[in-house]
This record gives sequence, C-alpha cells and structure tokens, in this order.
Amino acid sequence: MNLFVLAVSIIAYLIILIVLRRNIIVQQLMLYFVYIVSVTYYQGLDIALPLYFVFSLIPFIGRLRRIDVRTFLTICILGAYLVVGMCFQNTQRAITMFISRCWQFLFFFVALNDDKDIRQEINYIKILYFSVIAELVLAAYLFFTKRSLYAVVRLTAGAQPITGNTAVVVLPIIIYCFLKSDETKDQTRLIVISFIMALFVALSGTRGYELIYGIMLVWMIWLYIFKQSGRRHSVNRFILFSVLAALVIGLLFIMPQYAERVFSLMRLNKRSIGIRTYENKAAIEFFLNAPARVKLFGVGLGGRLGSYSVFQRAIYKQFSLGMWNQSHYLNDSGALFHNLYMNILCNMGIVGLLVFAAIIVRIWRTINRTVKKSDYSIAFKLLLIGFLLMNYYRWSTDCGIAIFGIFALILKKIGNPEIE
Repeated sequence: MNLFVLAVSIIAYLIILIVLRRNIIVQQLMLYFVYIVSVTYYQGLDIALPLYFVFSLIPFIGRLRRIDVRTFLTICILGAYLVVGMCFQNTQRAITMFISRCWQFLFFFVALNDDKDIRQEINYIKILYFSVIAELVLAAYLFFTKRSLYAVVRLTAGAQPITGNTAVVVLPIIIYCFLKSDETKDQTRLIVISFIMALFVALSGTRGYELIYGIMLVWMIWLYIFKQSGRRHSVNRFILFSVLAALVIGLLFIMPQYAERVFSLMRLNKRSIGIRTYENKAAIEFFLNAPARVKLFGVGLGGRLGSYSVFQRAIYKQFSLGMWNQSHYLNDSGALFHNLYMNILCNMGIVGLLVFAAIIVRIWRTINRTVKKSDYSIAFKLLLIGFLLMNYYRWSTDCGIAIFGIFALILKKIGNPEIE
C-alpha cells in the first residue's frame, strides 16, 4: 500500500476516534468512509481491510461488558481456525478470510455488548445526505479516472465494488428514520434518498447489494403507499405510484430492448451469473467427495483447495464446461468463491456451518427481544434475510463489518437488548 495513503488513513482514523468518541454510530460510519476511500484509491484490501478492522474495534475495547459464554465459545472456535491458518497455512489469506467472512458476525455482538449510552438524538437525515454525497464523489472519481466504457457499466476499484457499499451500510439508519418519522415530508425525503442510493447500488453491478437493497426498498414503498393516510400523503403516493408504473410499463412493454440493457447494467443476465454456477457445482462436488476430516473442519481459512485431488477433479469438470480463471482456483489459498456459504463449507466444513447458523439464530432472537413494534421487527428481520441472500452472490468484505456494527447499535438505540 502507498505509504502516503497509509499515513493519511491512520491519521484520519485517529481523528475520528477522538472527535466522534461521544457518538459511536456516526463514528463507526465515518471509520467505514475512510476505509472505502482508501480502497477506492489504492484498489487493494491487503492493508486497508486489517487497518479498518483494528480501528473499528478500538472504540469497543475497554467498554465491553462481560462476554457471554456463547459469544466466548464462538470466538474460541473461529479464533482456532485463524491461528491454524496463520501458523500452518497462508497467513495473509487466513487473516483476510477471518476479517471479511467471519468477523462481521462477531462484530454484531461486540457492538451489542458495548455499554455506552447512545440514546442522544442525532440528525440522521444529515448523515444520509452526507452518505449520498460520498457515493456521488466516489462514483465521479471512478468514472473520470477509468475513462472507459466499462466505467459506465460498473464502478469498481480493481475487482472491488465501490458504489453501493455505503447505500447498504446506511440501510439500518434509513429503516430507523423511516419508521420513526410521522411526517409525510420526512418519509418522502427518505424515499427519494433511497431511490438515489439505489442508482449507486445498480452502478456497483453487485447482485447481492441489489438484492438486499431491493428487498428493503420494496418494503418501504409498500408502507409508504398503503399504510399512511392524509391528503398530502395521498398526493405524494399517487405521484410515486404513477412514476413507478410508468417506468415498469415503459421498460417491459414500450421499450423492451432497454429492459435488457438495464439487466445487463445490473449484471443480472445469465452470462454474468455463470461463474457462480460453476463455482457452486465445484464446491458441492468437492465437499461430497472430500475426506471425513475435511467435511468436518474444512481445509482451513488459509488452506489451498487446489492441493486436493478431489477438488482438482471437480474444478476441471467445470473448466471443461466453460469456467474461466483457472489459475485462481487451482493456486490461490483461502476463500475462492463469490458465494459466502460455499467458502464456509469448503474452508470451515460442517463445524463452520453450524457456528454460522448458531450466530444467525442468535441475531434473530436478539431482534425478537429488542424490537416490540411489529413494523420494526419485520423491517430488521427482512434486513437480516436480505443480508443472508446477498451473501449467496458475494462475500461482504466492504460493508459487512459496518452494516452489522450499525445494525447492532440501532437495535440498542431502539431498546435495551440483552445477550443470551
């Protein structure tokens, strides 16, 4: 990583930790912004991701209440995988997989255990405006620095999607503000912000982000159209419904050729999804034919799947059907697939899947204990379901830690959850 970028990132992290120490939600969001900007400029995760991991955790160290037994056991199990990967396998790959695939779920409970009072009121609308501006600036930077037609189709830095990450990270804040507001004007403003953010999600070309954001946007539109009353709201509802109907009719019936272009832009066509189909088939075949030890514990966070003859047979079968990027799947260590669940299955085995399932159940039950109003409960459960569906298409390296941290802190603001 460029030393100048590294130094500026560290200074920015330290300033945020000091200046925003009394506002943990805004602090976590700003720490994430520093991370995504550094990734955008540097186009790599090898230093940017560990730095973000450390600085996002610092505010919670020393303020944690007693760690409950289940969280402690989960940390021990995942920590054992990390230690083995670092000591006996590929250290860098093991660390990257732990932070980008495993830590996001643990971070939820770290943030939830924090004992800082976060009941102070914050102008979240201004935070959302800032988030829109940040997305716009990053999109403009990528567009003008790439100077190619591909930049219009997908705004990325290297292989990392950039736009759309912020939109997903602030989803818990958008949901909280939308449900809390009784003013038609504020809800209309949030709907407009959500549509603008949806454009950046589409420009990321990341199906997982499109899926989770689409689920929450449809839910918000449904509430906005059908569950509010009043003359002013009726006018806004009619305008919104008319615009949406015109877009759907125009794309599907009047200009069907443009509908195909939209699907191409969002990378929802059959060709762009193909690599994941190959990956999933190879991963499942490998798991079914792997030795018992590998089925139980996986190959490790830093293990190399290509060193197993069973995997070579499975992956070569997919190569013969049209799969590409052979060197990556045969020679790289750690997580190889876009699908989080296939990575857990192959790298951590049945033990990893059980740990992951237990974490999700605990998050679901935490929502049940924390949120008493039905609309809030449905919203945050949809958010969790959307996140799980999102990870079928990609791991959540860029936004997973931030979204789970802010998710937990918003739950704390709504109620006073207790860890099981």
